[in-house]
Amino acid sequence: MNKKKLIGNLLLVALVVGLSLTFFKPGLKDRSYEGQIQAFILNRLEEGKEDVKYIPLNFQEVNEAFLLAQDEVMIPMGQIEDTIQSQLDLMKRQYVSEDFKQLINKAEAQLESLNLASVSDYLTLDAKLKRTIKQAEALNSTLKHELHQEETKMMSAINELNAALGQFNLSVFSLDFEKAQSKLYYHTFQLADSDRTTDHKMIFELSGEKKEVISFKEI
Repeated sequence: MNKKKLIGNLLLVALVVGLSLTFFKPGLKDRSYEGQIQAFILNRLEEGKEDVKYIPLNFQEVNEAFLLAQDEVMIPMGQIEDTIQSQLDLMKRQYVSEDFKQLINKAEAQLESLNLASVSDYLTLDAKLKRTIKQAEALNSTLKHELHQEETKMMSAINELNAALGQFNLSVFSLDFEKAQSKLYYHTFQLADSDRTTDHKMIFELSGEKKEVISFKEI
């Protein structure tokens, strides 16, 4: 059997028949998240009666620091910050009313502390800024064109960021690690038999309280 598909097939079968949570014996709930993941995989291999050796390599909690260490996340995040700043600079060139200045100041404060979890909050403020612009005097054509260009770049970067987060079962529009009821772990490991060794990368979601594996996928 293709070993790259083996772990996914074995785990999926186990879940379908309702075994994903029942193998945890009393006392195992005190294991670390990493320990629970290892036990989960070993149990699935044992149920599949396959003579395959499981070799854990690395465990990483999927959080802000982990995600920003990934180029596919860090690069669009940087582009978002740059295009936001460019838009605010353009807006300040024409809009100088006190109310608008307050919105700009609020936006700049949010930009200064912008992180993955707060991108969606900034977009709410950005929409308010754009509505205010539409209700005010018309932009001169050059400024309007430049602002539209930067907004297009920002939305493209947001879509790229969201696609990158999607491989970890996350969305930029609903990202909140502090309030999450579960934990995500990125686990790399190998499966080996007498013929060959294959590399695997998987995302595991575990319940925060019981540390039970509730979902997984190979990436």
